[in-house]
Amino acid sequence: MVAAEDAANPRTAARHIPLGLLKRRDMGFIMLFSIGLFVFCASQLNQLAFILSPVAVAILFLYTYAKYFTWTSHFILGWADAIAPAAAWIGVTGVLAPEAVVLSLAVAMWIGGFDIIYACMDYDFDRSYGIHSIPSTFGITAALWCTRIMHLVTSVVLLSIGLWMELGLFYYVGWAIVTAILAYQNYIVRSNDLSRATLAALKLNSYVGLALLLSVCLAVLL
Repeated sequence: MVAAEDAANPRTAARHIPLGLLKRRDMGFIMLFSIGLFVFCASQLNQLAFILSPVAVAILFLYTYAKYFTWTSHFILGWADAIAPAAAWIGVTGVLAPEAVVLSLAVAMWIGGFDIIYACMDYDFDRSYGIHSIPSTFGITAALWCTRIMHLVTSVVLLSIGLWMELGLFYYVGWAIVTAILAYQNYIVRSNDLSRATLAALKLNSYVGLALLLSVCLAVLL
């Protein structure tokens, strides 16, 4: 079902699975192998990582099909990605600290927000095929306002983490860069002009992750 809709969508028709370059059988094998490897690796870290590994897998599966029954699929994707910082924290320390939960909230709002921008490009297709998203349910204007609010929350939460953990000057420089990038991507995407939605949703967000990574590394090391 997913492959058929991807093939019908002009934006995704050239991807490998719709074109038949990747077979479903092969992808199924890779998926099962990856899940097994993931759970095994988690078991080698600590008990909590192993216990929670099926939860991570379940959330990833939930997102895959969420767009067929709920417009909250963007938030589910956000939390699927937000597993990463919390999982890394658990993998290193063996516990889920409050700081990790707050950091995961920032990631969830960031990822979910730009996924809404991405979904705006599929507005007509999603409405035609009955695919649920915030843009197809509430309209593009409301969706973009939702993204702005979510990215504002991202900025505030990242600032609070810096203050809470006393990360220092380099972190705040990175936070300022991240906030500026988020503000810019929301500025260049308008409800009547989605020509730069790909730039906002994909390219600019790679710089968000890089800026945050470098600032945290410098803050911790220096």
